[in-house]
Amino acid sequence: MVEHNNSLRWYDTTEKILDVFPFLEKYPIKNVAIHTHNGKQLYKGGVHLDAFQTCIDQSNVKLYYNGDITTVTKFKEMQDRFPTIDHWMIGRGLIADPFLPSMIKSNSVEYPRNKMKLFSEFHDTLYAGYSESLSGSTHILLKMHHLWEYFSVIFANPHKVAKNIRKSKSIRNYEQTVKEVIKADISNTNIGI
Repeated sequence: MVEHNNSLRWYDTTEKILDVFPFLEKYPIKNVAIHTHNGKQLYKGGVHLDAFQTCIDQSNVKLYYNGDITTVTKFKEMQDRFPTIDHWMIGRGLIADPFLPSMIKSNSVEYPRNKMKLFSEFHDTLYAGYSESLSGSTHILLKMHHLWEYFSVIFANPHKVAKNIRKSKSIRNYEQTVKEVIKADISNTNIGI
């Protein structure tokens, strides 16, 4: 039972990571990516920026930042907060907004004029890949419904988009809903394909 209790403490605190650095520094590790949520949080709640700063201050290993980079503005905030960090992991921010890396790279908050055409191609590539690798329409729909929880944020009405996608219960209905959602967003935002 003692081991179980110790593992729980590792899981729900931010301080325990500091105990790991002396072990890591014994090996020729090039870098370590630190996800700034603790294990108990998973992806809920805020990031632990002070704890990440403590890691920077107390580690000799090159660190990468990972956690809640979802916009160009958020990325700039993290760059300003951690000027010694020069590698960043975007994670779920990339799933939610496939345009984010290029916008960060170009230091722009403007989406490309053909945003929905590019998104549609991105979606179709993912959908085709999952259709080939997953077995049965239920698995495909579950995967795509989950991805749309992230995708919906780039649309004019994200809650309505996510709700409409979740309501699609067959492959045919899903495909039609996706076409309608993309077409509606193009009409609402006047972004031409």
